[in-house]
Amino acid sequence: MKRVRFTESSVFKSSDKICSRCKETKPRTAEFFGTNKAKDDGLSDYCKPCVRENSRDARRKRANDVPSD
Repeated sequence: MKRVRFTESSVFKSSDKICSRCKETKPRTAEFFGTNKAKDDGLSDYCKPCVRENSRDARRKRANDVPSD
């Protein structure tokens, strides 16, 4: 079965998007949300500042979890 892709204009009438992590409303653009081809609107669920914060926290956690010899 062929997957049908929806364009932003046909499905997403709103020009804003809510970040799934911080719940802030931001413009639905690649300036505020990273791109993700797997999503119908082509944008990530998290805004760029939340992605940065999450990545920073994960790096710190990995650095602290390194076993010492």
